[in-house]
Amino acid sequence: FVVAAGNEGATFYVTGSPGNYPESLSVAASEDRAFMTLKIDSPASQPGEVAAIEAYFSKPLPLDKPVSGALVPVQPERACTDIENPEELAGKIALIERGGCSFISKFKKVAAAGAIAGVLVDNEFKSAPFEMGGGDPDEVAIPGVMIRRVDGETLSSLIDEGVQITLDAATRYAGPSAEVFASYSSRGPGAAANMLKPEISGPGSGILSAAVGKGHEPSNKQGTSMATPVVAGAVALLLQSDPTLSPELLKARMMNTAFPLSDEMEIPFPVSRQGAGRLDVAAAVSEPVMAYVEADDGRVAVSFGSFVVDQATSREETVVVENRGATERSYDLRIVQ
Repeated sequence: FVVAAGNEGATFYVTGSPGNYPESLSVAASEDRAFMTLKIDSPASQPGEVAAIEAYFSKPLPLDKPVSGALVPVQPERACTDIENPEELAGKIALIERGGCSFISKFKKVAAAGAIAGVLVDNEFKSAPFEMGGGDPDEVAIPGVMIRRVDGETLSSLIDEGVQITLDAATRYAGPSAEVFASYSSRGPGAAANMLKPEISGPGSGILSAAVGKGHEPSNKQGTSMATPVVAGAVALLLQSDPTLSPELLKARMMNTAFPLSDEMEIPFPVSRQGAGRLDVAAAVSEPVMAYVEADDGRVAVSFGSFVVDQATSREETVVVENRGATERSYDLRIVQ
């Protein structure tokens, strides 16, 4: 019933069997980027959260005690030569520009100047920050993180108003691009009948599984074969909450409540890659309303297949909306393009 979509990438029509059968729930893989949160505490005009990732060589941020302070740009901005404003940095969090010298040399300089932490701004417009390397763990005595260029420009524009931030390693960043579609996951539609496949996504990257011959040690795995057991477990929980659900209704509940994944520009990934989106177990268990296509072949999604025609052609599908709750619901219909 719950079947991996495959790991053949972005080529059309490469989802695998038996996931292409209408009755199956074909599972794609998503990737949680595991960013920590940089919170903008002030100015009040710009509260928010920014994705950040700690350096390999810096002092780890304590999980039970976030680091807060005023954000002060270092001078010179790349911190590749002697720091010119150590009095301003003392007891503050340094804002540093990438480029010109190694990561670790920048952070050692701002640490020596008395900064309590450092925030490095990427010098390229990339979709995500990355872990800075080039030294040994704890080689720099203060915490250090990287943020995206676009977020760094936002922070820089607010400096004159006075910026206070908090580096919180215990809070997972949940904003745009925090979870993305795994590039290796197979793309639909299903080749057998041109149906919409895959149908749902589950976490499939950075999954700790049992390592063969390693005792209690884990093995870091990725693939739709990692995402599929996660979805299967979610289906079991959903069935436990309502044993009367048929396989089709289980699919409908999971797909209806899935969370659509988007890129860093908040543009949704195509349905042929992620299906309805990343599963949301809590939402699936609590949502009593389901919508599904009226069909006898196990399908849930509206899928018209493909046409080879030389004149105007139409095809109809009937969608059933079923409410198993005690409260009446009303909905507005719209087509998302």
